[in-house]
Amino acid sequence: AIPYYHVGVRTAYPVSGKVSLSGYFVNGWNNGSENNSGKTFGLGATLKPSAKLTMVANYMTGPEQPDNTDSWRNLFDTTLTFTATSKLTLMANLDYGSDTVAGANVTWSGLAAYARLQATKRWAISPRFEWLDDTDGFMTGTSQKLRELPLTSDHRVAGDLVARVEYRYDYSDQPFFAKAGTTVKQKSQSTVTVGLTYAFSGKF
Repeated sequence: AIPYYHVGVRTAYPVSGKVSLSGYFVNGWNNGSENNSGKTFGLGATLKPSAKLTMVANYMTGPEQPDNTDSWRNLFDTTLTFTATSKLTLMANLDYGSDTVAGANVTWSGLAAYARLQATKRWAISPRFEWLDDTDGFMTGTSQKLRELPLTSDHRVAGDLVARVEYRYDYSDQPFFAKAGTTVKQKSQSTVTVGLTYAFSGKF
């Protein structure tokens, strides 16, 4: 429902200890170079009414169709994070986007809910639920509604080295996922991912 990456410039200004604002100009969605003569710009606000609650709201707009500066894409992205206890964090995410393709308006929306439980000093578990309404088929290429249920186990091996194991179940109301080794499409799929990450920190 949102772009994976941007290339551009971004600035932020802390208005107070509870409010900060940001703005940016980028070349577009998931492309390093511009695909038309226009730019995409965005505005963001981070609100911290309390030590436990954080709200981040972003709005992006700009022409994203190749060689077309008349059709503008819009995206509203909002996240709400609540630190319930020192070990439990909850988060909700809402997205709504629109664009114009060949003169027709297309829209999509997404909703996600997350939880992270720091069960021990070295181990955390994080269940999620995500839902995407892509009835116009703009984001996925298929008119569908998608749901996913991932469960991630996060283990701190040593220092900044973290191992993660995730099971993820995806479901669509349309045959969308390719069955392994065939051209057959099915409505659901299960995946298991194993990863290692290392965070570099300190002064350079």
